[in-house]
Amino acid sequence: SQREILTRAEKEVDSPWGRIQVIQVTTKEGVSFFKPEYEVCRRICLEHDLTLKEIYRWVMGLNKK
Repeated sequence: SQREILTRAEKEVDSPWGRIQVIQVTTKEGVSFFKPEYEVCRRICLEHDLTLKEIYRWVMGLNKK
């Protein structure tokens, strides 16, 4: 099977920790969703004493709106 190449764009969103950078991915069908950016999440974790899982869960929660 052939892998699908998805369109990606860097976006900024408001979060409980200030504006953060995420990746917006768009499928060939035109469906968009947000993905966490590891280094951004890591920085937030260190600054706010949180786990990566907490930050990832918050970013992925943006997709349910």
